[in-house]
Amino acid sequence: YFVELLAEKSDAPTALRSMINRIENVHKCKAVYRVHADRAQELSGVRGRRWLEDHGVMVTTTAGHDSNANGRAERAVKFFQEKARTLLSSNIRSEMFQEKLKTLWPFAVTHAGEVHRREILGLPRCKFEFGQIILSRVNKPENKFDPRLHKVMFLGFAPKVTNGYWVMNV
Repeated sequence: YFVELLAEKSDAPTALRSMINRIENVHKCKAVYRVHADRAQELSGVRGRRWLEDHGVMVTTTAGHDSNANGRAERAVKFFQEKARTLLSSNIRSEMFQEKLKTLWPFAVTHAGEVHRREILGLPRCKFEFGQIILSRVNKPENKFDPRLHKVMFLGFAPKVTNGYWVMNV
């Protein structure tokens, strides 16, 4: 699975292009020939459809707003909900993490997608658990007596940064 988080629905065509580029980069060839979606205009509208068709991607839609008509996508949504809920489980996290719980769901969803894709493609596993307190290097200490490491909370892979992670100061 690939995850792109949107600030607004109007960002969907740009996110879809980015996702297709990432998929084709993984496979090192043209790998997307069809996009199937519900009738939502952000995915099947003129702007997105034109770009897709210009790049040889056929756009198909369901007959209506029936979630059963797009079962694979609905299953993917359920997969991410379950994984994010598990990663954000407050029973195994610190009080500080519990306070941030609701605001961290985008990171949990993105991390779940990255972990799943790495597992499927046989790529190296993540060294850290979501929400784990780790040490991060200080890039430019103010003087030679300042600490070179500081504590941060691991929030997952940064998918658009090579070997990068998202972290939050604690």
